Amino acid sequence: MEDSTVAMGIIGAEARADIDAAETLIDKFKAAFAIARNHWMVTDEDMQFKAAIGAVLITLDEDSDDYSRVLKEMRSLNTVAAMLSGIPVDFNQIETDYEPIGLIKLWKQRDLRNRPSLSQCWP
Repeated sequence: MEDSTVAMGIIGAEARADIDAAETLIDKFKAAFAIARNHWMVTDEDMQFKAAIGAVLITLDEDSDDYSRVLKEMRSLNTVAAMLSGIPVDFNQIETDYEPIGLIKLWKQRDLRNRPSLSQCWP
C-alpha cells in the first residue's frame, strides 16, 4: 500500500464527519484541510494537501459538477507543477471552462477553524 493511500485513509476517516456536515464545496475543503494541516501521522505537507483533497473527492458524486471542478483544478495545478519542474507544457491544453475553487489559497489560509498551528503554540 502506498503512503498516499494510507494518508488519505487516515485523514479521510478523521475528517469524514466534518466533510459530510459541510454544506458547500469550499466548506468541505476547509474541514478536510483543517484536519490535514500539521497532522501528526502525515508529516509531509504535500501529502497532507493531496490526502485532504482525496478525502473530499471520495465524498462527492463522480457525476457532479463539484467533482468535475475539483479534477479540473487538480489538472491545472499539476500542469503548473510540471512547468515549474522544467517539463514542457502545452498551455493550450489547460482547461479554463470552470469556476476555480482556489485550493492553494484555501490550503494557505492559516486559520481554517480558529485553531492555532503548532508553530503558533510552540515558537
